[in-house]
Amino acid sequence: MKIAILRFIGVLQFMLAGCMALVSFAEFFEYSHWYSMLLFIAFCFVIWWSVFILQLIQTNYPDEPVAGGRKTVFNWLYLVNFFVLPLLIGRVISNVSVLYDLRQHYPGMISPYFYFVTMVCICMAIVQLLILYGTFVLRRKLNDNFARKIDNLDIMKP
Repeated sequence: MKIAILRFIGVLQFMLAGCMALVSFAEFFEYSHWYSMLLFIAFCFVIWWSVFILQLIQTNYPDEPVAGGRKTVFNWLYLVNFFVLPLLIGRVISNVSVLYDLRQHYPGMISPYFYFVTMVCICMAIVQLLILYGTFVLRRKLNDNFARKIDNLDIMKP
């Protein structure tokens, strides 16, 4: 995956997650469901992940490996965002099933807001898959470039 595409996906994910974090925060105060607070926390982790990936590209690309504290943060955020993906897919399935039921029983009564939230959730799930794959490829590429740089410098050769 090209770095420019990964940057674009990171910025897009940041905007989508920010929008959904605001929606979840508003839903928490409107409906007082624990699920809304869980989604808000999940979207905050997605925002943190997007910002971290953009910083990682800025500071580590093309040949600086992820090491030390950044490696620990990378691993934890990757794991958390991997587990956020089923939450996003669950939200998509829930919204689509509610949309289907509402269209069957009350045609014309669905607000555009609900369509908007459903489309943003679908886009976020797709982008989340892409960003998880892209960061896996990025980390492997950073390590390979660093190993190639070490070989070229002849530091390790006797």
